[in-house]
Amino acid sequence: MNKFTQYTHDFNSYQILTEPHSAQNKAIWSLAVNLVFENSADFNGYAAAVAHEHILNNIDIDKAQRAIESHYTSERNMNVNKESSALDIICMRAVHILSYKAFTLSPALFANIQNILFENIEYKGSNSIEDSFHKSNHQYVFIGTHKIDKRLCSLIDSEKAFVCDKCSPNQCLEHLALFACDLLSIKTHDFAHRLASLIFVIQYARTFGFNLQHHVSDTNNSLNTIMHKPNALSDKRAEQNLLPMYRFLSTLFLIKARF
Repeated sequence: MNKFTQYTHDFNSYQILTEPHSAQNKAIWSLAVNLVFENSADFNGYAAAVAHEHILNNIDIDKAQRAIESHYTSERNMNVNKESSALDIICMRAVHILSYKAFTLSPALFANIQNILFENIEYKGSNSIEDSFHKSNHQYVFIGTHKIDKRLCSLIDSEKAFVCDKCSPNQCLEHLALFACDLLSIKTHDFAHRLASLIFVIQYARTFGFNLQHHVSDTNNSLNTIMHKPNALSDKRAEQNLLPMYRFLSTLFLIKARF
């Protein structure tokens, strides 16, 4: 049994003492496990190990996130291309707000969510894109170290147009969760995709007291399907395969509203 198999075995056998509040919650947790771990034998062992320690309450979410971020930052620094660093950074920030702050968000934090997401990301908007970027291989590359996809530019524009401080906390969090989903859809095979899913699902599942067991296997609707075959899927098929994640996030917010 390799380390990854051991981690997933422990993950599936470990149970939080608080039982799920309903059969619906149990089904959601099963889907959540599928989204992250289904047939993911190639998932990086380091990330799985850190997540495992967090599940066992050996380290908190902040320490887990710092450890994973530090590990992959070191790896990216060794990669001269430094691809998608802006996407990685924004994903990490969105996940941090959603996973760690979701139930303790202050009004001041709500008012500054967009500043937190986009701080030090050199971006002037897609309307001035030709002034800020050089074209290369169908991507737009920052003058400097950040390489960024044109779709990310559009998402940032849309997110900046959303006025967080005029919404309720639940509306703001739901919007941020959907924005995170959109970020994940940009590069389905990327590290940021898997890391965001992993930490987000684990923290929410623990908060709601889900039973950490893997009961179902639905490879057709698994996010793994598009993570491993991003080029083989049409846009319509890719959109269909992302629907489970959207449904998962939406249902979590519905559950949260009932507590």
